[in-house]
Amino acid sequence: MNAYKFDVRIGNDGVINLPHLLNLINQDAEVIVVPKDKTSSYTKEKKAYKFVEKWSGFLPNVKNAPSRIDFISDKYK
Repeated sequence: MNAYKFDVRIGNDGVINLPHLLNLINQDAEVIVVPKDKTSSYTKEKKAYKFVEKWSGFLPNVKNAPSRIDFISDKYK
């Protein structure tokens, strides 16, 4: 059994339009709707900051830690 994940918007009339997949035409399917959390709207800058925060200090006791943070910050802007 194959599973497909799509990010779609539910229309004002409640219709969900899926991308055209030939192997799904005229087949029954089970649909699970998981609404996206409106409060967790991450911007690119927030994602980059979280990445730098997570990976900038993974090597303990390194003397050039600030320069690594600057390098990673510049690379992923």
